[in-house]
Amino acid sequence: MRSRLNKIISIFAFSTKLTEAFQFQSPIVSGSVKTLSRAREGILLHASLEEAQQQQQEEQNNTQIDKDTPGGEISNQEALLLSLGLIDAVESAEDKQKRALKRLEATKLKEKEKLTSVVVAISSALIALLNYIYQYLHPISSIELLFSMQRSSASLPTIGKNHKPTVVDFWAPWCENCKVSAATLNKIETEYKDKINFILINGDDPDALDLIDAFGVDAIPHLALINEDGYVETALIGTVNQKVLREDLNVLISNSKLKDNNANANGETKVDLPYKMFNAFYSRPNDRTVKF
Repeated sequence: MRSRLNKIISIFAFSTKLTEAFQFQSPIVSGSVKTLSRAREGILLHASLEEAQQQQQEEQNNTQIDKDTPGGEISNQEALLLSLGLIDAVESAEDKQKRALKRLEATKLKEKEKLTSVVVAISSALIALLNYIYQYLHPISSIELLFSMQRSSASLPTIGKNHKPTVVDFWAPWCENCKVSAATLNKIETEYKDKINFILINGDDPDALDLIDAFGVDAIPHLALINEDGYVETALIGTVNQKVLREDLNVLISNSKLKDNNANANGETKVDLPYKMFNAFYSRPNDRTVKF
């Protein structure tokens, strides 16, 4: 507003001087000069009054701020927010202290949560390390492993029932080849457990005598490989190479996906196992399909 008034006054001043320079030419021009002079004086008076009112308003605002602020001290930011009407009053020292305490508590809580996460991570890593060291210093024996695998075995009635091939392993605690093969069989079982049934039978258990006769077991370890229909394809005797067992199991799985011995949509048909060792049913072929 002040700058606009100054421009208007400058224009009036220029017009007055220009008219005075040519006032000798006409009485009308002379009257105009007087009118312009009076208008200029009125504008100057109005500008002075407006400036005085503006100063008075600023003093009143400062007085109100001092009343609302304990101690009368505010920051430049607070003064700006007040002048823009974004806040009604300045925080008291007590409110500022409460807000600072809340912020400090939130920071401490975050630090505590971070520390807890670090402690949990370190504890988990330490427990895992201690467990590894313990297992390294106290390795599970092959016999314990075989007993553990037997406890987690599938049940005999699953043979030929869930459309999965089955491996029945006959073993005994005194069998050295069984102990040697334990780790390999456990690894294979872990890898194929979702596709094949694994059943372990302790040949020393008197309750296993009927099963020994049914499968024609005359030496252990004896791995009977059975297709999805309960038909005993072959038996692998003694320690078995991983490659041999994997290839036979893969064929059993592939064949189980074909129904009624017919070719599937891709023209694939069931094939024989690549490795066959012992046929315990050569003298009784009608017993080759086992059901429980």
